[in-house]
Amino acid sequence: MPEIKGKNNESTAGKYEQVLVAVDGSENARRAAAAAMAICEKFGAELSILQVVIRPTSARGMNVRLGPLMQDYHANIVKQAEKEIHQLYTLAKNRHVRVTAEVLDYTHSYSVVEGILDYAAGKGVDLIVVGTRGLGGFKKLIMGSVSSGIINNANCWVLVVR
Repeated sequence: MPEIKGKNNESTAGKYEQVLVAVDGSENARRAAAAAMAICEKFGAELSILQVVIRPTSARGMNVRLGPLMQDYHANIVKQAEKEIHQLYTLAKNRHVRVTAEVLDYTHSYSVVEGILDYAAGKGVDLIVVGTRGLGGFKKLIMGSVSSGIINNANCWVLVVR
């Protein structure tokens, strides 16, 4: 692994103690998780694996009471996220990485970015690792981008993995 350089080309060696990888079940997120595990191995950092699940909300962002069908749908999403997180947790443990994993059922907002950043701030994260779909142009404008939101608003280092 090449030496990781930070601002003004200074070495970041030994500066990562808490690394967060935010995942969503995609292949890019799995690549981001693998990169985060490698960084934790190299620097002896602790890894937090996080998947944020947003509760369905009304158009104004107010939490709504979920009917039985939406409750089942939401529960299935959380269950799938927990399964994915458990797989990554097991992989990190097998690589002897100190790791925690959590599915954040986020009810404070309708923003995945806000959920990730709130979690990172609460854990004192030094580095957030996320994947990107590599979307550009018009698709990116329509779909938005969690990685862009994190890059623009994080108070720590951010690594985006393709």
